[in-house]
Amino acid sequence: MSLALDASLTAAASRLSTLHAHLHTTLSTYEKHYVFLRHIAHDAIGSNAALRRSAAQLERTTQELEEAFEAVEVAVEVARLKARVQKEGMEGVMAEDARLWESRGAGDMAVELRARAVRRWKGAEREHGE
Repeated sequence: MSLALDASLTAAASRLSTLHAHLHTTLSTYEKHYVFLRHIAHDAIGSNAALRRSAAQLERTTQELEEAFEAVEVAVEVARLKARVQKEGMEGVMAEDARLWESRGAGDMAVELRARAVRRWKGAEREHGE
């Protein structure tokens, strides 16, 4: 599950970065056209109060979009780190379990109990899609 989750999060982060770059390029192109049209309108009208309000709105929208993308990128990274911690934590538990069984020097019954526990754990992983 952790590997699949990590791969999914990596793909999502990649798509998000691509979308962010595309959106940034589109906004940049829009701003260039907007500046050109604003210049023409300013020359024609003589007053650009409405254009300044539109420019301020565009700036706020751009800032909000950038903050939203940054928040999503952070959320993806946090999810990736949580998945890694969960995976490493489970590996640590399994290693500690093996060490305890070895230190007890248990016989065949202990080996069978451990094997059943591992099968149950792996079965639970498959059920949860890990």
